[in-house]
Amino acid sequence: MPNEYTKPAAGRSAQIVEIDQSSCPQLLVVVPVAIDLSGCMDSWIFEATARYKSSSSHEPKLKIKRRHSLNILHADTKIIGVAVKVDLSAITRPTVLSAIEEFDTLGQEEFLRTRGYAEARNFRLVYRGRFYDSKAIAGVAHGYATGHFCDSSEFSGGLATVSDCLTALGFVVDHGGKHARGGLLWDLETTQVFKMGGRSAAYKFVVLLWAVIHADTLVGLMPFSEVRKELAALLAPFALAQSAPNPADPWVALRGSSWWTLEVPEGVDQAEAGHQVLSSLAVREDFRAGLSESVRYRLREAEWCQEATEVLERRIAELSSPARAYDLVKQLRN
Repeated sequence: MPNEYTKPAAGRSAQIVEIDQSSCPQLLVVVPVAIDLSGCMDSWIFEATARYKSSSSHEPKLKIKRRHSLNILHADTKIIGVAVKVDLSAITRPTVLSAIEEFDTLGQEEFLRTRGYAEARNFRLVYRGRFYDSKAIAGVAHGYATGHFCDSSEFSGGLATVSDCLTALGFVVDHGGKHARGGLLWDLETTQVFKMGGRSAAYKFVVLLWAVIHADTLVGLMPFSEVRKELAALLAPFALAQSAPNPADPWVALRGSSWWTLEVPEGVDQAEAGHQVLSSLAVREDFRAGLSESVRYRLREAEWCQEATEVLERRIAELSSPARAYDLVKQLRN
């Protein structure tokens, strides 16, 4: 159990947690302060004790058993604690699935609150078309594997830690670049859709699912005239109005998506033209469009392709009905 040591005069506290040195001898300070490791710690598991070296010093010192010390420099703010990188190699696929099951049972909000994690900002595990906070899943999976359920302060998330660990176990972790709010799959979750009479249209997702499932045969950008009839038939069961959906609408409406590339003739200002004008031009000028290169590249990975398909199928089911989504997938695969 963590122990807390307080220096009353300065009003600072330092929380020390059990340190597992089996895989990583690096100590991490949970607050943004400079650190100086002045000893080589060779114990596998040991407890740390802490005290302030001098009441007159502005550089408090945490002392660790075996006379190894950690100097905290320029600590002008409250010291929250000291932790280590957890050995994520203990995690297995079954323990990740157990963590996912707990998440599904409790729901995201209760799961994160109970286990002491914040909502993911960029990295998300994708499993069977649903998104999970990857760091929280990894921490809970570590608990199922070892008996020690890590909280968020005990290890860092991100590409080189949680993402690599979960990917090595056959899972898909969706993420974007630095400061991104998610990757290509999360873009599907946040895609804006057309609404009418309080209902939301699945048109964009129907077109994307068609393109994903037929990615091997739809090489490059396709002229609208070559796929117009096929798309019209696929979209008809998802109509929001009595009239059938116009396949040119999602064809051009997807132009702002990371999933889609729309080839517009020179001289056409997309922003100035607006959707209705572009939709008419798509028919008259036979606009070419298709999946973006970044999506095509990721579709080469079987696991990612499967999750992309399942995310799209789920989105269609949410906006229409599970039965219609199922029938569409079945029709596209025949």
